[in-house]
Amino acid sequence: MLACDGRQGCEEITLDDVELVCDANEPKPDPTFEVSGGASFSVLDSVITGCSSSSSGGFVRAFDNSLVTIEASTIHASQSSEGGGAIALYGSTLNIFSSLFSHCRSLGSGGAIWADIFSALPSPAILSSIFILDSTFLHCESSLDGGAMFAKMGTLILDFCTFNSNVAQGKVNIP
Repeated sequence: MLACDGRQGCEEITLDDVELVCDANEPKPDPTFEVSGGASFSVLDSVITGCSSSSSGGFVRAFDNSLVTIEASTIHASQSSEGGGAIALYGSTLNIFSSLFSHCRSLGSGGAIWADIFSALPSPAILSSIFILDSTFLHCESSLDGGAMFAKMGTLILDFCTFNSNVAQGKVNIP
C-alpha cells in the first residue's frame, strides 16, 4: 500500500496516463492506495485493473477530509472484502468525470463505491461528498446493498451517468 497522510506532510498522489495491473488473485490486507488528513489522490487518463483488499476499498481508501478525483479513466475488476470494491470514503470527497467502473465487487456494500462519515472524537463527524459526471458503472456487484454504490449520510450528485447490470444481493450469508 502507498499511503499519503496530509497530517504528516504528504499532500498528493497523482497517477497520470498510467496502466496499473494489480494481482487480484492475491488480496492484500489494505487497498493499493490510501489518503488521509486532507491529502489528495488523482487518477487521470489511466486504466486500473484487478486491485483488491481484504478490507474496505480495493483500489483506494480515503478518510479524514481527503479528496479523490478520477477523470477519463477505467477502474476494472477491483474488489474488497468489505465496503467499496474500488473506492471507500470515510468523511472525504470523491469527484469522478468521464470514467468507467466495470466488474468491481464488494463482499460488503457498494460494488464500486462505498461512503460513510469519518468520526474521530472529540472532533465533529465529517460527511462524505460524491459528485459523478458522465460516467458508467457496468456489471458491479455487492453481497449486501448498492450493486454499484452505497452511501450513508452526506451528499451524492449524479449527472449524465449510466448504470447497467449492477447487482446487490442485499443479504449476509451466515454459516
